[in-house]
Amino acid sequence: FKGALLALLMPLILLGGMLGGIFTATEAAAVAAAYALVVTLFVLKSLRMNQLSDIFIATAVQSGAILLLVGAAVTFGWL
Repeated sequence: FKGALLALLMPLILLGGMLGGIFTATEAAAVAAAYALVVTLFVLKSLRMNQLSDIFIATAVQSGAILLLVGAAVTFGWL
């Protein structure tokens, strides 16, 4: 339980923030991502700062591929 405590706080942050009216679902996702980044970088130290640029580039490439697929699907749906 002690090892999983930080990970178990994330659903509490998400649901507590949304149900408490503190933030919307989109804002909750951003807060959860920021929380995960802080925990990974500074508490667990399983990720180094110089690895972040590679991670962000890979994320951008994957997001671009998904957006291309969605754009093609919308185009074919319109046709």
